[in-house]
Amino acid sequence: MKAQVKTVLVVILLSCLIWVFAERESTQNTDVELAIELPTQPDNLLVQFLDKQDNLIPDNQKTVKLTVEGPTRRILEVSEKYINSKIIDITRFGTDLGNTNTQNRWIQVMAVLEGKLDSRDGKSYLQVVSTKPESLHLRLTKLTQQPLSVKVYDQDNIELIPQSISPATINAYVPEGKPVEARISLTEIQRSQAVQTEITVTAKVTLPHRIKDFPVKLMLRKGELLESDIRSPRLVIDKPYSMEGKYNVVIEDITQLDDYKIKFRGTPEDMEKYIKSDVHLILKISEDDLKIPSLKFNRPLIYYLPDEHGRIEITNKKDTPITFHLEKIPEK
Repeated sequence: MKAQVKTVLVVILLSCLIWVFAERESTQNTDVELAIELPTQPDNLLVQFLDKQDNLIPDNQKTVKLTVEGPTRRILEVSEKYINSKIIDITRFGTDLGNTNTQNRWIQVMAVLEGKLDSRDGKSYLQVVSTKPESLHLRLTKLTQQPLSVKVYDQDNIELIPQSISPATINAYVPEGKPVEARISLTEIQRSQAVQTEITVTAKVTLPHRIKDFPVKLMLRKGELLESDIRSPRLVIDKPYSMEGKYNVVIEDITQLDDYKIKFRGTPEDMEKYIKSDVHLILKISEDDLKIPSLKFNRPLIYYLPDEHGRIEITNKKDTPITFHLEKIPEK
């Protein structure tokens, strides 16, 4: 009797173990989210995500939803240990753009994952049944090595003109036809040091998802030239004394003055004097204009730069004609 009871217990125990093992190994589906990242890109290639309307997405990763399939045990393992992200191996999909500078491509998520989701330790994986979205939209841009002028700025983003800089240009991989600069941003301490002695700083070439650093030596001159602008310059109309009280000068289209916003460079002391000046631009009226006062005249403005303003250089001089006419003042 005891032998029969033992046999029954053994059978029950084995049945339970088999059931537990079978339950752990049974196949099921589950959903997981995974971040797919852009690759570490070669110097001559830029890879970016696009949305469905071909607009660039600034992020360097995109989250996809996966439906995976596998044994219950493995799903638990991978769910606890699966990698946080998957990096696109762009070389598998071809990087030769031929004669074009840019190409937009759709890449299947399933191809990026090679049909499976691995755990971090690589010991377990799940079969990927479906993905949402099914594909990723990418833009590949060819980069070519081009010389870039090194620009120096202070902490207020004002460009500085160094006394010496080496190298003055650097070669970097950038997109063709896109404005990219090698930029040095000096702190207040670095700027003070550079006036006294040559210092080594970093010029940065910034592209989406990458920044390249280049060492540069520079020195600033004492009283170095700074750049600034005057968005609403003060205009004076210089007319003959004989016109006083008899004619007004009427500018036909005041928006024409918008073209005369002034960009200039100078030492800090001279800049302050120039900005505070009562006159920046002059519209010159001559006696000859009175011969046919009904006419409309077209004449460029004159930049007012007297010696007392010091060393001021206009960097965006314009000669756009301003249209005006003379209007007779009614006699009282």
